Amino acid sequence: MNNQFFIFTDGSAIGNPGPAGWAAIVIHGTRRQEIAGSAPWSTVSTKKQTLIRPPTERSARRIRGSAGD
Repeated sequence: MNNQFFIFTDGSAIGNPGPAGWAAIVIHGTRRQEIAGSAPWSTVSTKKQTLIRPPTERSARRIRGSAGD
């Protein structure tokens, strides 16, 4: 399996600030991981920054782990 990941992300807030959420789809080879989260009070910028690093790192570890790497 190659080391190439495709990551699709989005974040949103109702009211900005207001109730907010984020989601990401991480694809590695034939494996796909969907992750999402929310906050009762946040901004669009904060949610978009939140989803870039920790969720994608966590998903990458899960995908690699399930591949036996």
